[in-house]
Amino acid sequence: MGEAVGAAEIDEHAEISNRRDAADADLALLDPTRTFTVRAADSPSAQGYTPFEGHELTGQVTATFVRGELAYDEGKVVGAPRGRYVKRPSGT
Repeated sequence: MGEAVGAAEIDEHAEISNRRDAADADLALLDPTRTFTVRAADSPSAQGYTPFEGHELTGQVTATFVRGELAYDEGKVVGAPRGRYVKRPSGT
C-alpha cells in the first residue's frame, strides 16, 4: 500500500508538474479515515441507484483532478465538463 502524504507534499508535486509544458494528471485524493453512508441521491451519477445503498463505508475521495484541473471537491463536481462521449459498438 502507498504512504499517505500531506498537503505540503501535494503542493510540491503540483508545483513540479506546473513547470513542464502540457503537464497534466488524473489524481484522486482519499481520506482513508472518513466514514460515510452510501446514498444514490448524494451521487453526481445520473444512474439513480447503487447496490451499496445504505452501507456505511470507510475511506472517501475528497478531491479529484482531471488533466491537472480540479474536477471534484468535497462532494461537488466543479468546473466545466471535460469528458467526451465515446460510442460503443452495438454488439450485433
